[in-house]
Amino acid sequence: MTPPSTDRPRDPATRFESLLDVPAHLHHTAFLMKDPPSESRQARKAFGELLARARIPPEQTVVSDRWGYGVLRHDSGDRLIVRWQLHTEYYSYQTWYLPADPATRLQFGQLEWPGQPVVCPSSGEVVTAVDVVITDRASEVAPDFGIAPDRTWFGGRVLGAPVLLFADFEPDPHGRRRYLLHGHERGLLTRVLPFAVECVTKIENYYHLLLLPLPDFALAMEEVFLLEKRQLADRDGITRGLAAADPSQLQTWLSQLTEALAEVSRLGEAIRYNLASAVPYDSIIRTTIDDLREEPIERLESLGAHLIRRTRGIADGYQRLINRIEALQQSFEGMVSILRTRIDLAMEQQNLTILSSVDRTTKAQVRLQHMVESLSVIVQAYYLTGLANYGFKALEQYGYLADATTATAVFIPAAFGLAFFLTWQAKRLLARHTDGP
Repeated sequence: MTPPSTDRPRDPATRFESLLDVPAHLHHTAFLMKDPPSESRQARKAFGELLARARIPPEQTVVSDRWGYGVLRHDSGDRLIVRWQLHTEYYSYQTWYLPADPATRLQFGQLEWPGQPVVCPSSGEVVTAVDVVITDRASEVAPDFGIAPDRTWFGGRVLGAPVLLFADFEPDPHGRRRYLLHGHERGLLTRVLPFAVECVTKIENYYHLLLLPLPDFALAMEEVFLLEKRQLADRDGITRGLAAADPSQLQTWLSQLTEALAEVSRLGEAIRYNLASAVPYDSIIRTTIDDLREEPIERLESLGAHLIRRTRGIADGYQRLINRIEALQQSFEGMVSILRTRIDLAMEQQNLTILSSVDRTTKAQVRLQHMVESLSVIVQAYYLTGLANYGFKALEQYGYLADATTATAVFIPAAFGLAFFLTWQAKRLLARHTDGP
């Protein structure tokens, strides 16, 4: 990149404006940035390469992070100024041709630079291209605007001064829209020139930025219409069948609505990204038209009235589309929420039924366990009594016991007690083993 000048005034913008003169011929082109962080760096680099390729002396350049310019002087005294400026969503190039002879008659079209013209790099989508002729020669502002008599012109007196601004709003073969800035007093025209051109380029930039999403807007309108029809049909079907729907049907509806909600969300994000800036753009256009302070002249419709008529309702239409998408999204979210609530209630009812069944089963198991324990005690007591009976009979045979049957009968309570003890001890050992690490 060509190194910037070290000898600069405090305000580079004032220095640039002081370089402008009348007559002048300007080409202005703005490019859209879809990825501002990377494209802004590329644009800055391309401008530095342009300065080097045009062999503009470093002392005639001013370059900053967001704008810069360079001045090329011809031996004839003619000057060519190349300016680059970075904005939030676009960047622009301006090429000014300033002839040394004030009597030079300028024409729309290619710059009449004596030699190889400087070609600004073209990259990205063109937002707007503007061809502006600035002159103080009355012969160039005939009643029929002889520069292009086959076109319909719009214009008026601007900036509260005897300065006329005209435009035809029809692109030439190179895609440029033509503006003519005229004032009989050269000094006055030179003073208002920077601000007048700033207004023209700002109106053009934001007018086309406002119109750029129109094709996407038309497609989105069709998609929203189809989604609204689908939403109404789904809502009607779900409302009619909600009371009798089983969990399987509810789940099917929920899947369908979730897919539709995802589609609406995708569309909404894309539309908001493309259209969210429309209202500020419209406001900038209207504010800039007010800044021009245009006064109508006979036989012509004013620039401001024409532009406002062309842009009327566009930003409101974009905003209404965004509101429709948001309402559609909220409607789908509401239906999804209702279905999820019904599914949750059905699952809760099912869980309650399962819990009730488990509770009944648990109680039955507890009762069965108590019964088994009781039977176990009886069985143990029976076997203990039988074993004791064998012992008592042996003692009776050897003369140690008078009546074995009586002794067995007396032992029965002890057998039950021992059986209870053994069962209790076994439960303790089992519980300790189960609760252990």
